[in-house]
Amino acid sequence: MTPNSPAPTDSPSTTSAGSAQGLREPRRAYRDMSLLLLLTCAPSLWISLATFASTRFAAPPTWIGGTHPEWLRLVSFAGTSAWLITLLVHRPLPGSGRRLTAALTLTATWITTTYGPGPLPDLAPLPMAAMAAWLCIELAREHGARLAKPACGDGGLGASISVFSIVATGWLSGLVATRLLAVLPASTVMQGSQESSLGWTGGLLFPVANILFTSVMEEIVMVAAVCVLGRAAGTRTVTIYAVSISVRVLAHGYFGLAALALTLLGAASVWLYRRFGRPAHLAAAHAVVDLVPLVSLTLQS
Repeated sequence: MTPNSPAPTDSPSTTSAGSAQGLREPRRAYRDMSLLLLLTCAPSLWISLATFASTRFAAPPTWIGGTHPEWLRLVSFAGTSAWLITLLVHRPLPGSGRRLTAALTLTATWITTTYGPGPLPDLAPLPMAAMAAWLCIELAREHGARLAKPACGDGGLGASISVFSIVATGWLSGLVATRLLAVLPASTVMQGSQESSLGWTGGLLFPVANILFTSVMEEIVMVAAVCVLGRAAGTRTVTIYAVSISVRVLAHGYFGLAALALTLLGAASVWLYRRFGRPAHLAAAHAVVDLVPLVSLTLQS
């Protein structure tokens, strides 16, 4: 190179390609987060809001499927299953064949439980919960992250704090919700029990399966996945909190305005996940918070 020669620079095509790739990644993460919430949460959100609206205004038309449209559950699971299987097919990793077989088996299990005889439909929320959690794990990998933080040698302190805090905050949110149900105008809150509002009649099988399902949905999908994908999308922390809490509150819309009490649990879950990264412990603690009152009421009756 002579002294007067210009310094070498990247070609325009290389620079443009790198910039485009840099822009695509956050957009893809944002798209994945939005589609994940839409696919997995749509049935719960519809059931919750339609249930409350039907008691105050009018029931949804029958051509939609009323408050519990079967077609929406089918679309939700089919979309979730197809997305997961597509990710597994396009990512050749050791054991991919076994994982793909497991995903197909899980799909068959959901079909069997949903349309099977006797009590099998009561178990349908379980394979859906497993499929949604698995999809969250794969999406985190797609964006170069892990849904759960690796063990950090804290002797289980992070897990213990996560469990204790969710149990305490869940209990507090329940107290606040109960108080709001008592003091707010009757036209703005749920009337009757949670079980009657959601149509939980006869036995514990479906309520228990549904509680396990909602624990996974709220702590794995609405918290862990939203945090991971939101961070990959470059979303501000306050926006991550807002999205996660809003979806959780709307999923409890059958409470009416009393659902705002879930803001406490939602904020605590996001903070605990961002601090300790223990989604499985959050989901387990959430399940305990919901199962204890249900079992207690059953034993008393």
